[in-house]
Amino acid sequence: MKKLLSVLLALGTLFALAGCSSAAEETEAAPEATATPTIEELQAASESDAEALAREFESYASSSTDAEATADEETADEEEAAEATDTSAYETALEYIGLTVEELYEAIGEPTEAQYAASCLQKNAEDGQLFYDGFYIWSLRTEDSEIVYQVYLND
Repeated sequence: MKKLLSVLLALGTLFALAGCSSAAEETEAAPEATATPTIEELQAASESDAEALAREFESYASSSTDAEATADEETADEEEAAEATDTSAYETALEYIGLTVEELYEAIGEPTEAQYAASCLQKNAEDGQLFYDGFYIWSLRTEDSEIVYQVYLND
């Protein structure tokens, strides 16, 4: 009886390993070649992402306005004034997706902080994160220029 049980366990283990290895072989199939997107493709994708982000921001702004209605009027007015300032800089930044960072700086000023790392999007380029009050910007910096790639709200 013990021999039969050990044989069954061995067969069960064998089938389990065989099942795992076939799944692993399927996932290890030759990866499809993916082309590096061009700046034009990135700009087109960024514009559609920007529209979705703007809709998300509008819904966020309307829900925060509802919450402010229950707060003290003076505090609500101060918060709305601060939010309007942040919103206008954020909305202005959305308009600069696909344009140079220098143009963005002229419109809304320099970021409070900037970080750069080797780009995942393009060889011989750097991805940048430009931090502003309430939002941040991803950019793509090459030897010739730096392009605004996307604008995100802070969590």
